Amino acid sequence: MKYLVTNICYARTGSNYFTKLIETSFNNINAHYELFNRQKCHLNTDYLEKATEIFKTTDLKTEAHKNPHKFLEKMIDMSSEDIISHKLFPEHLDLSDVLKIIDRSAFIFILKRNFIDVYISKKKALLLAESHDNPWINLDTTNVKIHFDKEEFKQMETSFNDWYIKVVNYLILNDIKFQIIEYDSFHRLDIHEQQILIRDNLSKTIPIEFLDISDDAEILQKQDKSLDFKTKVSNYGEFMDFMVNEYLQV
Repeated sequence: MKYLVTNICYARTGSNYFTKLIETSFNNINAHYELFNRQKCHLNTDYLEKATEIFKTTDLKTEAHKNPHKFLEKMIDMSSEDIISHKLFPEHLDLSDVLKIIDRSAFIFILKRNFIDVYISKKKALLLAESHDNPWINLDTTNVKIHFDKEEFKQMETSFNDWYIKVVNYLILNDIKFQIIEYDSFHRLDIHEQQILIRDNLSKTIPIEFLDISDDAEILQKQDKSLDFKTKVSNYGEFMDFMVNEYLQV
């Protein structure tokens, strides 16, 4: 029997860090990134050649969206590891498909983060996408400033909250095991504590003997090393006026 772990995320909630940590902490977990990304199927590169052979195409993105559940089952079947993990963003699949994948999963992690930080980080990455192939990982964004747009912020936050509310309500209603990983509290832990937290949650539905922790964990470094909003937002006065007089008053 093989076990599927699904990580429910939103862009810039630490999902790349989380996936890399799982990938290098547990030898028995085959950690994929975004199998259902609309631009490219980001699978574990160790399985790229095998997947290309099985699906008889290099266009794995199209294959993944043609029949998401069949595609996922084949990815599970081809895995040499007993546990397969992947992450889902709201833009990857229709919610109905997401819920079917959740039903197939042995465990669900919900990755969350303060939306102000999510908004700024995502805007930085989108800005850098104009000049970098992959600004979402391994690129220092500390000195990049974004322009704050309060209407855009409110619209994005509504979408952000709606995604999590729908998924968590479904998990609770159907008594599905899950754990919320709050970005700030998770990153206050050291690496070993993070590994233990992941292992202990997975062991609620997956045999503990499948969850040996490796000593060779690799982690990704934070892209934005500043904690000062003045270094992040070009229209800082407008940003703070909204935060103090509108956002924090709700």
